[in-house]
Amino acid sequence: PVATFALTSTAPAMVNPAGGTTVDLTMSVGAGHTLNPATAKMKVTSVGSTVSTPLAPLGGIAYRATFPATVCPEPVTYTFEVADTLGELSTDVARSTLSAVGVETAVDHNFEVANGWTGGVAGDTATAAGAWVRADPVGTTAQPEDDHSMTGAVCWVTGNGTVGGAAGSADVDGGSTTLLSPNFDLSSLSDPTIECWVWYSNNLGGAPNADSMPIEISNNGGSTWVLLEDFAANNSVWTARSYLVSDFVAPSASMRVRFVARDLGTGSLVEAGVDDFKVTNIDCGATNPADLNGDGLVNATDLATLLGQWGATSGVADINGDSIVDAIDLALLMGAWNG
Repeated sequence: PVATFALTSTAPAMVNPAGGTTVDLTMSVGAGHTLNPATAKMKVTSVGSTVSTPLAPLGGIAYRATFPATVCPEPVTYTFEVADTLGELSTDVARSTLSAVGVETAVDHNFEVANGWTGGVAGDTATAAGAWVRADPVGTTAQPEDDHSMTGAVCWVTGNGTVGGAAGSADVDGGSTTLLSPNFDLSSLSDPTIECWVWYSNNLGGAPNADSMPIEISNNGGSTWVLLEDFAANNSVWTARSYLVSDFVAPSASMRVRFVARDLGTGSLVEAGVDDFKVTNIDCGATNPADLNGDGLVNATDLATLLGQWGATSGVADINGDSIVDAIDLALLMGAWNG
């Protein structure tokens, strides 16, 4: 190769959407090549647009790369490259990061305490033995022996039999049973994501794989519900699930989530569990670089500003900071459009 690259600082888990995050690296010349330092650069791709920034020499083979503005909360990929004096190019492997200031945890329930969750609600039709219960689970061929949390032992499961008891003695039978969350206020979060771990088993009994567990969300306190996922994977292991709230409903002050385990039609062995429920939120910081007028929206007003500065070598519309207002800035603005 013309050159090999190695990071000397920790790869950033996140980069500031406004730009300015740095990463240090070394660039070692390959045998038989002479590098052209002027071609050393980092290429950064955000929402489909790629920006090149020069590597700043720190002495010897050490260099520093500075990230331009990127669109939050979107993934970012970056790679390094350099050419030799004959024009032969070396490109490093692509790395990934996230455009964000930080990630906060707004809700964190591992169910060692109830936290306002309710197992079994009015209208449920399943027999009482298989209703949702918060407990240290007793393992069977269908139910987990342990909760998912690294600490503690309690989770929500559908029924909880006795040690050595029959696998079907406390499973879901005769209808549905609901695990209902308390009300969550997510109205102040910019982009909340629901995360949880789910156990589900329905591949045993008289009608295997005939049922499923709808996971639903409401932004009006439970008056209406929208399906997040009709979960039916018989993994017999704790399985991570993640849902970006805005993909389904607008975040509000009256959010609820419910898990509806059910045994409908011909009876089968149905067991479900939920543990480690979280709501996380990506923090994009106070200023979105694509919000040119600072009103909290990226919309037609910002687009008009950008078009008015088209071709300029400075100004607020130079979103990526490369000293030219051009198609790259337009792509970044459209990728951040929220108005």
